[in-house]
Amino acid sequence: MAREGALLGVPSIYVGIRKMKANQILIDKGMLHHLPQKRGLTLINKTIETSVNLKGQLRFREGLRNEWDDMIDFMKQRIEEFKK
Repeated sequence: MAREGALLGVPSIYVGIRKMKANQILIDKGMLHHLPQKRGLTLINKTIETSVNLKGQLRFREGLRNEWDDMIDFMKQRIEEFKK
């Protein structure tokens, strides 16, 4: 769920051991941290104590919307192409 939280603009910590390209994109944007197993405890506690930045979350989400393709629109376009 860490990646999903990060996609919503919530600072998140992935404590699993796998390195995933999908996570790396969010790590590079500073919204996801990869601290395997117990290494994440300090940052988790610090994050819990930090107040929620709703405006920052909305800005982050809007940035992703502008940067990434909408998969539903993409699939609809492909379907229309195949129908021709």
